[in-house]
Amino acid sequence: MLCKKASTPLQLLPDHLIIMTYFMCVFMAFFGACDDTTHQQASDSEIEQELDLGLDEGLVQDMMRPDLNVPLEDCLGVLTNPECLTINGQKRNWRREWQSIPSDSLNWGPSEVLNTTAFFNSDFDAQIPSSILTRATVNGDRTITATSLNILIPDDSSSVEIVIDGLKADRIFQEGYQSWSFAGAIIVPQTFPRDDQGHLYIKEALTGDPLHGEHGISFNVIAGQIGDDGESGVWLLAHVDPSYSNTTFGVEKLDETSDVIRLTARVGFEDIPLSSDQKDESLNEGMIQQNLTLITAPSLWLALRTYQEQMKQTLDRLSETSTRSFSSSSSPQRPPKGWYSWNERFEDIDTAYILEHLDLVAEKLKPFGFDLVEIDDGWQQGWGNWVSNELFPNDFEPIITQANALDLNLGIWFAPFLVEVDVAEENNYPLAWFVHNPHEAIPNELSDLLKSAETPNEEWSKEQVLVHRIVGNPRSYYVLDTTHPEAMAHVLEQLAHRVTQGFSYFKLDFLYAAAIPGKRMEVVSGIESLRIGLAKIREVLGPEVIINACGAPIHAVLGYADSLRIGADTTFGDLYPSFIASAARSTAARAYLFPLVWPDGDQVQTRSPYLTQQAELGSDVAMLSAAAYSIGDDLSRLPQDRLAIFTDAKRLWWSELPQPAIPLNIMQVPAESWVGNPLIDHLQNNDGTAAVPPTRFLGQNNMGDLKLMIFNWAQPFSSQEQQVDVSFVDED
Repeated sequence: MLCKKASTPLQLLPDHLIIMTYFMCVFMAFFGACDDTTHQQASDSEIEQELDLGLDEGLVQDMMRPDLNVPLEDCLGVLTNPECLTINGQKRNWRREWQSIPSDSLNWGPSEVLNTTAFFNSDFDAQIPSSILTRATVNGDRTITATSLNILIPDDSSSVEIVIDGLKADRIFQEGYQSWSFAGAIIVPQTFPRDDQGHLYIKEALTGDPLHGEHGISFNVIAGQIGDDGESGVWLLAHVDPSYSNTTFGVEKLDETSDVIRLTARVGFEDIPLSSDQKDESLNEGMIQQNLTLITAPSLWLALRTYQEQMKQTLDRLSETSTRSFSSSSSPQRPPKGWYSWNERFEDIDTAYILEHLDLVAEKLKPFGFDLVEIDDGWQQGWGNWVSNELFPNDFEPIITQANALDLNLGIWFAPFLVEVDVAEENNYPLAWFVHNPHEAIPNELSDLLKSAETPNEEWSKEQVLVHRIVGNPRSYYVLDTTHPEAMAHVLEQLAHRVTQGFSYFKLDFLYAAAIPGKRMEVVSGIESLRIGLAKIREVLGPEVIINACGAPIHAVLGYADSLRIGADTTFGDLYPSFIASAARSTAARAYLFPLVWPDGDQVQTRSPYLTQQAELGSDVAMLSAAAYSIGDDLSRLPQDRLAIFTDAKRLWWSELPQPAIPLNIMQVPAESWVGNPLIDHLQNNDGTAAVPPTRFLGQNNMGDLKLMIFNWAQPFSSQEQQVDVSFVDED
């Protein structure tokens, strides 16, 4: 119930966009169109009106309670459709079913018919009968739909593409591929990229590079609505099984005068058969099943929460039934807050710097609940050789001793699935350890690679091995094959050693690398490869160690990561307000992932050249993630008044919330164009942003107190806190 209640220049960085990227950004900014969007700060009366209209008792209850009670289990029944589709001259049964919600909580309403067409990556295409959008009512006039569309496809297909006509939207919620990719509201594009065969083109999933994202291409979930207020509600289409492959969605307008759109969904994209794990004995021989879920709700947040509940059920099922023994969990641990070494000094770290910050954290941060010291990139001899370098002699022993004496937690950075080519050559790592190019001339069968596993290096051709390059980075990398026992043993031994030393927090970076398509010892998809690797890492680290996933395909790491970087870095060297706006947009767009994982918007910077107001704004955005609220400044140089911004009691309240803040108006101001990088955004928009974040975030503590953070994204950006004169109390 609701109750009244009283600067530094851009550096040469190995894992981010650097000097070459900077010049590319300048080029794009010069030739790109600038979007100078302004928005007015809301008055107190407008705020009160919004609270009266938008935070009614039922909606607050829906938004705040941990379980929306919209499971797709305990079904009323399954409908088997007798219609058939023709595949290669043979008739195949196509089963259409929906799993309904318990009748005591829902009342069935009218249905709407959508037209669908499926295209397989074989020599045929087929017409699928119309799917049914079933509407159900929850809590009176708040409508939530959960409809499962199950599609049978040939088990020798590596992907299926489905085209749906009939949905309406003038803006969409677009989810990016990985941590650093664009996520948020954007207008419906005229069209989306296609390959030479006219099918949806998804380069980002082939390279992992967020700059390869596209306007109108969304991964695993997409939503749409009409108008700022979304009076007609929100539809959401999603794939709730992260264990095998991505489902990629493309959306485009059908004509300029209508809000009717065409939605294309592509399940799988690699040139290997879809997973046998998807087979069902009740299905016809030679067929496997893929599922999409169509949801409608009165708001994007409720649609995303319904989707998240289904994802939780899927993760729980996978941990019990998968033939690949994925020991995943849908209950992540709360990560610690503290200090990270990356965001000012980057790779320029050594033992003395870390020892100094152990003392500073114990003195200045620990009294406020910050007890983590994370050692980021720069400690190792090289990517793939995870032995401490000459700047960290004695294998971290002085650091470990001091951390124990001060009762602080230690974290450490790894990029477990990338190996520098130079490091591999210097250490004579077998080329069989690495993913091979996906070309026909290279063996893909399990037996071929197994027979080659013992072949000496000199008999291998380097042209067979996939070489990964990061945009703007002069180094080259091999990708570790997670299905190769010796390759994984190499990295697992080094991870296990750090656990034995007492490291309790592991930032695992560039995880997208394990999902890059290629030929491996076992015939698996890229997403399967990543989850296989993460399952092995989790087993070695143990259940008590915190895993922070970074540069990670968003849905593929669910079940293994405790926290997940959900946006681009908040600095590449220099500090710009556009990076704060980027963090706010990503934090809002991916708040729905909790409680499957804790969102991490990256560390805040309060140092100069940020003005005081900008430092406050950055801290206000960072605190919205709650548990992940941490700082990245060099504390030995940070003035006390700037540190006090970070440790302010108001921000500590938000950082200690039992869940991240809830965004209230994600879809209100959709971006006009796709923003691939906050540095590009800064250069094109003169410290502004072309992708305006939400302006309202709601927080609730364990006592039921509610607060509202209000952001003004007109320049100069600003923020303020509004006390809400109501609280939600769960009488149960």
